[in-house]
Amino acid sequence: MVKFNVDGSAFGKSSPVGIGRVLRNHEGIELMCFSKHIGLEESNVAEIMAIKEVLVLFLASFWAKWLNLIIESDSKITIGWVNNPNEAPWKEANQRADQLVKKDVMKE
Repeated sequence: MVKFNVDGSAFGKSSPVGIGRVLRNHEGIELMCFSKHIGLEESNVAEIMAIKEVLVLFLASFWAKWLNLIIESDSKITIGWVNNPNEAPWKEANQRADQLVKKDVMKE
């Protein structure tokens, strides 16, 4: 088991934001940590971006073949979005993309 602690930070709406991630093993020993600036957003978007980057990194790593992943966040809102994607604010935008994909799949 490995655990990523993630955090997104902003100074208000549409302000400079950054994300941070810390990877720990099953004993709580820090294996890696990193942070970066991601542009102008708000804190919930930053938190989701941190979670997304953790998933991409983990799935591309050798750990994904033999370890379980735990992602820990301090944002109740974004954890709610991850657990219930239908409540996320991007749902409407994604519905349109889903319609387009289904239309193309039906052509084949």
